[in-house]
Amino acid sequence: MAVDATGLVQSTPTRVGDSSFQVRVTDGQSGSALLPQFTVWVRSLVGNQPPTTTSAPPAAAPVEQPYAHDLAGVDHEAEPLV
Repeated sequence: MAVDATGLVQSTPTRVGDSSFQVRVTDGQSGSALLPQFTVWVRSLVGNQPPTTTSAPPAAAPVEQPYAHDLAGVDHEAEPLV
């Protein structure tokens, strides 16, 4: 993140979701102020992407035994998985 002399804040998001930050300004001498926190909601420009599975299923299962695997995943637009 960078702030130029005119106060323009620039950043390149690296992930989808909320990103919060604060900026401190100074007068070059002894005075400074912390501005309120800003939150930017970063969204994908590509449209809705399918969720990604983040859990790995067991590689083997015993014969004649129930097989179970709790799936875990993430939605890249931060929408709930159902």
